[in-house]
Amino acid sequence: MSIEDEKDRQNRIAKMRSLLFRHEMKAKHIKKIKSRTFHRLLKKDRLKAEASQIQMDPEAAQEYAMKRERERAEVYHHS
Repeated sequence: MSIEDEKDRQNRIAKMRSLLFRHEMKAKHIKKIKSRTFHRLLKKDRLKAEASQIQMDPEAAQEYAMKRERERAEVYHHS
């Protein structure tokens, strides 16, 4: 093998590594976005379920209010 062939081979390998790395980074980014969207939708569904339960039961409404108050306090005092 000549030196020129070896340099060409190394360049091709480097290019393939670079493309693979970019592809992996892009896939990781897209996966993160999907995960974020999934969690937002999950939270929305959970809030809808709690809201429907509150409308049915006044005791559940009071419990929900206490839970929200504790969550807000945790967030406020956490900082």
